[in-house]
Order: sequence, then C-alpha cells, then structure tokens
Amino acid sequence: RAKTLVTSVLFNIIISTLIFIHSVVLALYQPYIADDFIEANLNLVYVTIVFEFVYIIEALLRIFAAGFILHRTSYMRDLTNILDIFVIIVGFVYIIGQRNIVYETLS
Repeated sequence: RAKTLVTSVLFNIIISTLIFIHSVVLALYQPYIADDFIEANLNLVYVTIVFEFVYIIEALLRIFAAGFILHRTSYMRDLTNILDIFVIIVGFVYIIGQRNIVYETLS
C-alpha cells in the first residue's frame, strides 16, 4: 500500500504543491535587525515547523515503501531523496537557529 501511495501521481502533485507553497512562505520572510523581530516572521517559523513535519512524514512513507539503503531501488540510492533528507536537515538547523529568537520574543 505504501509503495502504491508514494508512487501515485496525486501524492507527487500534493507534495510538489506543498513544496511550492513553502517556497512562497520562505520568500515572505522579512530580514530584521537583531532586536527588532517582526511578528509575521514568528508565524512563518511556525508554518515552517509544520512543513518540516510534512517532509518528515513524506520521507518516512517513501523509506517504508522502498527500504532505506540496502535494496537496489531503496530510498537513499536516489539522488532526489538524498536532496530531500538534506532539505529536512537544513530545515532543522533553521528551526533551531530561530528557536532562540522565538523564545526571546515570547518572554
């Protein structure tokens, strides 16, 4: 079932659409001076966290469907999937970097 889901055209269209929407959200981020955090950016950080969870679920579904690394058609043997893992890692680094700013804003 998982393989049928992750290889379906609809699943790939949904994921591609979410990636496009997340790109637009990231483009809305407004740079700020150290002590001048913009409230809209705080909301964008929360949205980014939601997208990060969606990407993790997508990766886990694909890993479950294809295997992680041992099989010839496994998840980590496709460069696109390696890029997905890289994006997830960069997303975590971004969220961790924003965490201190969010805590300072909320305090």
